[in-house]
Amino acid sequence: MPLKSLYIATAERLGGHRPSALRAAAASTAAGTATGVVVYRLLRHERKHE
Repeated sequence: MPLKSLYIATAERLGGHRPSALRAAAASTAAGTATGVVVYRLLRHERKHE
């Protein structure tokens, strides 16, 4: 559900409208979580030596 809010909030903003405070908060939470997951995976990634 938060990912859907991210898409809707982005579409509203690009359309020239302001998303509601609740939708903006949900969208920022989704974006922050996604960024955290990517950084975590990059830091925990192990190279495979062949």
